[in-house]
Amino acid sequence: VNTGGTGTLNITTNNVLSGTLSGTGAFTAISNSAAPATANISTNIVRSHTKSATSGPFTGISSSGAMTTALNINGNQLGNASGGLITYSAANSGALTGIGATAVPAGATLSISNNDLQGIAHSVAGTSDHTYITWSHPSSTTTNVNSNTFTNLNVNTSGDVTFLARTGNMTATGSENVNSNSIVTAFNKGASGGTVTFFKATTDL
Repeated sequence: VNTGGTGTLNITTNNVLSGTLSGTGAFTAISNSAAPATANISTNIVRSHTKSATSGPFTGISSSGAMTTALNINGNQLGNASGGLITYSAANSGALTGIGATAVPAGATLSISNNDLQGIAHSVAGTSDHTYITWSHPSSTTTNVNSNTFTNLNVNTSGDVTFLARTGNMTATGSENVNSNSIVTAFNKGASGGTVTFFKATTDL
């Protein structure tokens, strides 16, 4: 967790591995609420977590700091070939968020690109909502959310599943690029119920 700093903040090349989550509290692998000029949260690995509680949200990467120049969340692995992101051993109702970026000011650029998410296993069917990448940016500059991959996900939840979700009204000078994001191999939602949405915009572009 980082909560302070100015200039350039780098949270890079960290491994957050093998957490055993038995409580109902919220878990966030990487969290930043600082407001430097630029924050780079990149090339981190978050994998091999297990949760036995029936509730409690799980977040891979969260940034809520108001960067003045740029926020870059690029090239992170939320699960990989060595271990998936998280295994739920009980029927869990807590929301799952892969990457979340909120409070990005209009004058800062935002990039969430080249990240991969894989390996979300429910040993028992759950009811949790999944949101894999979400951002809020009322931009007057540029937002790039490109070339993210969702690899062979097989999620056993009756909740909603949203791959990409954005909020924030853009100004007349803002631009947003959401390109070349893809499901790799396959996607399966084992439990019935809920809706599956690949891209959701809840305010105007």
